[in-house]
Amino acid sequence: MPNIIIREFEAPQLATFDITENTVLIPMLYARDFNEEIDDYTVSQVESTLFTDADTFSTWARSHSVTVDEFVDRSYIMAYELLLQGMNVVIKPILFDNHTIGASIDEDTAYDILENAISDGALSEFKDRNLFNIKFITTGGYANCGKTYVKDGGAEASAIAYETIRQLAQSRGDAIALIEFRDYFEDEEDLLNSIQNDYKDSNEGADLFAAAFFPWFTFNTSAVSYSSQQRISMPASFGYLMAYANSVKSNANWFAAAGTIRGLIPGLIKPVFNVGEALMHTLQGDNELGESLKIMVNPIYNAGTYGYRIWGNRVVSKTSIAQDDRYMNFLNVRMLLCDIKKQIFHTAMRCTFEPNDDIVWINFKTLANSLLDRMKSGRGISWYKWTKERAEEKATIKATLTIKPVEAVESFDINIILTDEEVEIAETV
Repeated sequence: MPNIIIREFEAPQLATFDITENTVLIPMLYARDFNEEIDDYTVSQVESTLFTDADTFSTWARSHSVTVDEFVDRSYIMAYELLLQGMNVVIKPILFDNHTIGASIDEDTAYDILENAISDGALSEFKDRNLFNIKFITTGGYANCGKTYVKDGGAEASAIAYETIRQLAQSRGDAIALIEFRDYFEDEEDLLNSIQNDYKDSNEGADLFAAAFFPWFTFNTSAVSYSSQQRISMPASFGYLMAYANSVKSNANWFAAAGTIRGLIPGLIKPVFNVGEALMHTLQGDNELGESLKIMVNPIYNAGTYGYRIWGNRVVSKTSIAQDDRYMNFLNVRMLLCDIKKQIFHTAMRCTFEPNDDIVWINFKTLANSLLDRMKSGRGISWYKWTKERAEEKATIKATLTIKPVEAVESFDINIILTDEEVEIAETV
């Protein structure tokens, strides 16, 4: 007897990937066990962990983070506050003996530990773009340029962590390293000398993948429970991340987190160094003294009645804006490129091992264009164009994506004309 049997099944869903999620990499001192002694520190025995909410992180960190006596780990505060603002955080634990730390930990010791760990390759695992979808690479709540540290063995050395994270961001191609100068300067001359002498030039384009901010500031934190430590000095790059987190709640990633509206830093009380108008222009390369600086620095600046704001939108590179890569000097364009690269990378992963025909090319563009179309309608790019090229090797799709980014406005050039003539006024564009 003939039978017709029809069954229905629900196809398994492919894993989704949020290209535009904003994740910050933070190395943090970590005590594995209060009752277990280990020699010195290690960078590999505790897995890096992604956190998406403050409560989960706090539960994990409070039993292991190094917060004893009068010392509070700024990296803990940094991670906790960013999670409260809706950012994601990847913690890279720097494992250390809690007994040693409990007896002698202070700000300089914590800094020395992190510098040594980063020099030893603590962050090397993050070269793999599949491991974590990170966008910002930091050294936590500590400086990474312009300070000396005590190397393993006792000798002093200049900080090199900024070089490590800068190269890491460049090797990934889809992340930004945040450069942090030391927390104290005697005067403007001391600051400018540090920028000139402590930051070493990059000859391989890595400066296009880094951004610097200044100065440190007093911050009102909710990460500690006793009132004597509610206010704490925090790095300028943390201020930028707080402003960015606040901005992306209602704006696209590629909008500059700077200016009177999007440059607001939640929780900021007051910077520890006053950046006046002249110094602001110097750090941004707008005057003769600024032209001699080797890098761009984005200041936290008092914008009059608006209060303190992030007042800069540049990567550290000082490539002339007259050159072809002028768009790359803008930090908001770097953010846009980070998202585009992430989209293309994971679109290519999705299409890998599909038949190499016109259908896979159409599917590839369709997946990639979902973000590009959002950028076009969302004031990120004016237009984009795909050009498929002839691949010299088998099993290869070769193509060029051309885009016209929309940079953030920085200057206004306005003429005011006085006249006693009565004329009809028409606005020209």
